[in-house]
Amino acid sequence: MTKAQAKKKYKNWTPKSFDEKCKQITDGIVKGISTSGKWIRYWTDAEVGGLPSNYSTKKEYHGLNVMSCLGRMYAKGYKHNKWVTPLGAKSLGGHIKKGESGLVLSYYEIKLYDEDGNKIPKGNPDKIEVASRRPFFNTFFVFNIEQCEGIEMPKVVKKKKRTFKPLKELEAMVEKYQLKYPTLTIEEEKESSEAYYVPSRDHIVLPTMQQFVEKAEELKMTTLEGKHNHGRVKLHEIGHSAKKRMLKKDETMLPDSFFRNHKEDYAYEELCAELFSVFMGMKLGITYGSNLSNSENYLKGWCSALKSNPTWIVKASSEAMRRVRLFEGCANA
Repeated sequence: MTKAQAKKKYKNWTPKSFDEKCKQITDGIVKGISTSGKWIRYWTDAEVGGLPSNYSTKKEYHGLNVMSCLGRMYAKGYKHNKWVTPLGAKSLGGHIKKGESGLVLSYYEIKLYDEDGNKIPKGNPDKIEVASRRPFFNTFFVFNIEQCEGIEMPKVVKKKKRTFKPLKELEAMVEKYQLKYPTLTIEEEKESSEAYYVPSRDHIVLPTMQQFVEKAEELKMTTLEGKHNHGRVKLHEIGHSAKKRMLKKDETMLPDSFFRNHKEDYAYEELCAELFSVFMGMKLGITYGSNLSNSENYLKGWCSALKSNPTWIVKASSEAMRRVRLFEGCANA
């Protein structure tokens, strides 16, 4: 299918407004959660682990597109986390199977205009003075490689013992994050019944690792799953703390009591922090227990909220990725 044919085929389907596009994407995510009953799997399979990516360009998807791909992947039972556009499938010597439906993904594009309102081409070869920058929210279609024919599938890699230790890598990143922001303190030596972040004190409280291990044993999970659940919760609270770092100089962090008394603001911030945990967990290789998934429970519980606030998932995914870049930036500094 050529680009012109794809445009013609989906012309009447493609939403026109920002809100319509958000609703279309959110509906797909909610359907994925509801249909599959799962959201985050046990990230150990070589073909599945890591962020979803474009099979032809090898580029990883980020933010909202991660959630869209996972929702479709689990709803349809796909084993591969690789996707292609119709043109991408053609470049690999294959094509989309007849009757297959595409998944809509999105991206922001900044277009430049001169004083007369004329669009300035990318690269601006003539160094035309830019009068305005306008963001555009665009959508495009991708297909899982299992929806294609004539494409060489990734080689199946036998499961083998991990050669890296994601929990140690996480601790190293947290250490560098605290070096960058020395006011942040993390308390996890004493037993606690809950995990939380106190903005006014820049302080994180976590249950001990042993508590997570004991809970895992109680649920007939492995010790490793318990330790990784601890890592996921730590990432969630670090996600909250990252918000403080994203504030502008003239802004102040609202107290935790504000969010608890304003349910919509509280739910949105929880969504941002949980998506941060999901994205970082996937990048690090933090596994998600087969019998317990806070991420799954959080997101399934927010289905109704997402339906009534279709722009939430777009904004929260973008915000979560900003926090991911901040956290990774500290580790790479």
